[in-house]
Amino acid sequence: FKAWRDEGFFDLAVVSVSIADLWVITPLQYAWRMKAEDVGETLQAASTLRILQLVRLARIVHVFRVSRELSLLVMGLAMSLKAVGWVFLMLFLVVYVGAMACSLTLGRSENPDLVDAFGTVVAGVYSHFKIITLEGWPDMCGWAMQESPLWALYFISFIMISNLALVNLITGLIMDGVLQNAADDDWGSELR
Repeated sequence: FKAWRDEGFFDLAVVSVSIADLWVITPLQYAWRMKAEDVGETLQAASTLRILQLVRLARIVHVFRVSRELSLLVMGLAMSLKAVGWVFLMLFLVVYVGAMACSLTLGRSENPDLVDAFGTVVAGVYSHFKIITLEGWPDMCGWAMQESPLWALYFISFIMISNLALVNLITGLIMDGVLQNAADDDWGSELR
């Protein structure tokens, strides 16, 4: 009963704040705005009640305590954030270098599709991101192959380096963090 009592009062407080905000304060604000435009400032303090509604998100912590698998996954992700950040930085550098190279070569082409995709470095970064996600890369590769068939080797090697190696490395790092966290965690003490 203690857990129900604590959560029950918390729920009651959150629902009371929501009712006060939606059924009392909001209609009063609309009514007063129709009468005078400067009166809306008087109820700005009441809008802070909306911030209190975000406290409901704190109940998510309870889900982490109940679900072992979710807790392991979140903790593994948190443990691997530093390594994943470095892999993302390396992935961005690969994309940036590729975008600069394609901007200097394919961006100066007479093909308007290539100029749209690689005309600037920013467009090249976006196009390389699309290549990493394997979205529309056959079209871009086809346009580039009209310039030279060797561009097919570039796109295939870029996909192998970025998508198959670096993106899968991120997945492996996260899973390594999950497995390390599962090995370090003593769940037997919670079962007693």
